[in-house]
Amino acid sequence: MPKEKETVAGRLQNFVEEFTSKCSNSNLRTHIKLIHPNDLDNFNNSAKKRSNNNLNQCSKQYKIEEVGKISVKKLTQAEFDAANLQLIVSTVSPFSFIEHPAFLRYCKITCNKVPVSRRTLMRNVQCIYKQMISQIINDLENIKYVCLTAGCWSIFHRSYIGFTVHWIDPLTLHRHSKGQRTCLQKNDW
Repeated sequence: MPKEKETVAGRLQNFVEEFTSKCSNSNLRTHIKLIHPNDLDNFNNSAKKRSNNNLNQCSKQYKIEEVGKISVKKLTQAEFDAANLQLIVSTVSPFSFIEHPAFLRYCKITCNKVPVSRRTLMRNVQCIYKQMISQIINDLENIKYVCLTAGCWSIFHRSYIGFTVHWIDPLTLHRHSKGQRTCLQKNDW
């Protein structure tokens, strides 16, 4: 039996060090006090062994009046345009969204910037697409074997198809993958 108690104490100490909150363990202490009263002394001793450095890692909880005073990084126009491009592409939104009055108003209120035109956005998407295709071609230039996977799905009356190419680099033997997803419209059939 004493050996079993040592094992429980050791497991308890490991649990305290690895999984409990770095700032507070009051909920765990209450649980042990109510459910495992015989192990409360072991818990208290284990909790005391934790280093005080962990307590310094706690994040500060802001007061209401401090919330607006958090420093925010100012976006450059290039960062703003790149974020908008990523938003349109990753949400599969229409290019016209960038010129929607509500979106323009949102941009003006949040960061006082004007997004690029729809035409410029479309050019940027084409440029990124060409770069991506040339990168895939360069990556696959010396590869003898590839594996292609395809999948299709639909959500909210929109159909998607995705292709992924997988290969193993012959020099490093690392596995690589590149994927592409496309939204299909009814008139594309």
